[in-house]
Amino acid sequence: MERTRGTVQLYRQARKIAAELGFQLDEATTGGASDGNFTSALGIPTLDGMGAVGEGAHAQHESIVLEHVAPRTALLAALLSAERTLVSSLQGKMPEVGNHEASFLLRWAFWLHFLPAIRMARIQESRSQPKGIDAIAAYSGTWKVEIDHLAIDGGKASHESSTLHNACWKNGGYFACHQYVNGESKILLVFTFNAKENVYTSYQIPEGGGEAGSGKLAIEGNVWTFPWQVTEAGKTTYYRVVNVFVAADHIEFRQEHSIDQVHWTVTAKGVETKTASE
Repeated sequence: MERTRGTVQLYRQARKIAAELGFQLDEATTGGASDGNFTSALGIPTLDGMGAVGEGAHAQHESIVLEHVAPRTALLAALLSAERTLVSSLQGKMPEVGNHEASFLLRWAFWLHFLPAIRMARIQESRSQPKGIDAIAAYSGTWKVEIDHLAIDGGKASHESSTLHNACWKNGGYFACHQYVNGESKILLVFTFNAKENVYTSYQIPEGGGEAGSGKLAIEGNVWTFPWQVTEAGKTTYYRVVNVFVAADHIEFRQEHSIDQVHWTVTAKGVETKTASE
C-alpha cells in the first residue's frame, strides 16, 4: 500500500484527533497483505491497522487489549464525523468520481477496517473490567454447559450437556467458589493472585478429605487459560483449557493438548451460557 499524499493527509487528521482524545497515534510500515491495498490502489486515502490493539493475529492466542477499545472507537467516531471534509479531499484526488460514489467508497474503506474494532468493543466494558483477584467474579453464577468431545486419538465423538453453578465469595486476597454440577456438590476452588508475576493459582479441594490439587490460570483480557502437563516415561504432554469470554454471559471454550507447545490438537470444544447470577 503506497504512502500517498491523500493517505498522509488522512493520517495527520487521525493523529490530531487521537491527541485531542489523549493518546498518541504512531505511523508505521509492515509487511503482509490487506484489503486496504485495493482501496489505496483506487486512489482512496486509506489507513490500515486502525482497529483493535492486540497481538497474535490469526493465531490461537489472538487477543485484544480491552483498555484500548474505547479510545479507538472514539477515534473512529470522530473520523466518521469528518466525512464531508474527507469526501471533498477524495474528489480532489479523483475528479472522475462523483459525490455519491466518493461517499460510498469512503464509507466502505472505513467500515472495512474499523468494523472489527466495533465488534470487539462489545466483548466487555473495558474500563470497568475487574483486575487481579476480583476478575474471578466473572465466573460466578449458574452456567448452561454444552460440550462436544471430538473423535481424536482413538476416542469417540460425543456430546454432553450440564448445569454448572459457582457459589463464589471473596475474603481478603482469596477468592473461593463452591462448584456444583447438575445440582451436586463437586469441589471447592480457591484462587490466589500473584500481582508481580501476573499469574493466578487455583487449589481444588474435594469433599471427604481427599488430596487437594493445584494449577495455574493465566488471564489475558477476555481469554482465560488453564494449563497443566503430564510426564510419563520421560515424555511430557502439555494440556490446556482455553475459555474466551465472548460476552459477560457467554464463553466459548476448547480443550487441547500438545507435545511441543506449538502445535495443539483440539480434543473438545463447547460453550457456556450464564443463566443466573450469584
